[in-house]
Amino acid sequence: MGPGAKIEEQFKYVLAENTRLSLQNTTLRSEYEEAKLARDRYKSQSRSPERNPYVVVLVDGDGYAFADQYLTDRNAGGLRAAQDLDQAVKKDLRSLDLEHCQVMVRVYADYIGLSKALSRAGLAGADKRSLAPFAADFTRSNELFDFCDAGELKEAADFKIRALLRHFIEDTRCKQIYFAGCHDTGYVAELTQQVASHERISLVKHYAFHRHFTSLGMREVSLGGVFRAEQLDFDRMGAKPRKPTRTSAIDQALAEGEQTLAGPDRPACAYWPLGICKLGKACHFRHDKQVAKEPDMSFEETSVTQAREVDAVAKMESASKGEVTEGVSRSPDMDDMSPGSRSITVARDQPPAIKTAEQAAIQQSLSTASHAAPVVSAQTFETKGQRTEREIAEMGAASALEEAREQAWQEKKRLAAEKRKVRELSTANLNLRQLERKAEQDEDRRTGKRRISVSD
Repeated sequence: MGPGAKIEEQFKYVLAENTRLSLQNTTLRSEYEEAKLARDRYKSQSRSPERNPYVVVLVDGDGYAFADQYLTDRNAGGLRAAQDLDQAVKKDLRSLDLEHCQVMVRVYADYIGLSKALSRAGLAGADKRSLAPFAADFTRSNELFDFCDAGELKEAADFKIRALLRHFIEDTRCKQIYFAGCHDTGYVAELTQQVASHERISLVKHYAFHRHFTSLGMREVSLGGVFRAEQLDFDRMGAKPRKPTRTSAIDQALAEGEQTLAGPDRPACAYWPLGICKLGKACHFRHDKQVAKEPDMSFEETSVTQAREVDAVAKMESASKGEVTEGVSRSPDMDDMSPGSRSITVARDQPPAIKTAEQAAIQQSLSTASHAAPVVSAQTFETKGQRTEREIAEMGAASALEEAREQAWQEKKRLAAEKRKVRELSTANLNLRQLERKAEQDEDRRTGKRRISVSD
């Protein structure tokens, strides 16, 4: 290798080394600029540490329930709880020489689950979200106070509190964190990572304060009587009262009757005697007066009494009008029927004149009965049968009307489809005519002929 080749190789090496050092210098300069910006930002923050300083209270509302005196106050419970909590925190801040700091409160809880637990303990209503008015009053009491619904998912409140704890630890303006979640050992791992900032964290005491939190060496504080000092008592409500089946107002309305939209020729409402007609005066059936029933008579006793009365009336009918009964064809299944059912079957198979006479006799027999229970007569059975026939006829008419509407709709669709086809055919015919005219013009232009139009 000659001297020229060696010099050229050394030159290439020096050039490559120079390029590498230049890139390295650029990288170092960029890192230096970033470090300088970060240092300047830190210095600017450290120069004004007192700009809007604050302390925050993080509360796991599922475990740290407020005292009974606040929860039972339906009018101003949330407002009083917020004010007392604010005063308790400010009182503790005086001992830390931080009374100039603003107080921020974040409470996260499952509204539905906590409302259910407080309702069982007699501290809230039976609504699904009965805690919502209390939380709304708590939030409105101060611009920095929030009582939030974390949802029904498991550990939803824990997730929010862990994230906020990390956020406030990194914020230099936050001078103190009051942590109200020492009932749940799931927070121990998160607090262990923040041991370096233990002087900025205060653990709020609780009746279920776990011993693992004591081993963290953090400051423990009690915020007066704002939170409950004992577990919820679920036995104070006692046995759940039975829901009444009927109120005195309904009984009075049944005894007096009710004027509805139905005329005198309309049948009686089947739901009115049971006290469960939801339409009320807007019902299209009659609401007649109802005879007061014996309160001690059960449904089974009433059914037996009605069956006996119908059976007695049937026997009287058979004894007084044996010739009519003998003239009726007897079916094999009538032996298995009760006497009342046989009399009804016979009455249905008889001629109209005989049925009218029998109905009058049955009505007269039942009117003389002195039993207090409601009497079921053959006229009642006939009315129910007529009602059933009427309802069947109405259903048939409604079905026929629906079929007619469906047919009309199908016919309308068919006509629309035909009109669309006609328009398409007209458009195609017009296009065809235009193409034919254009072809003729091209042919004439090629042959040199000129067609004489009608206008010419």
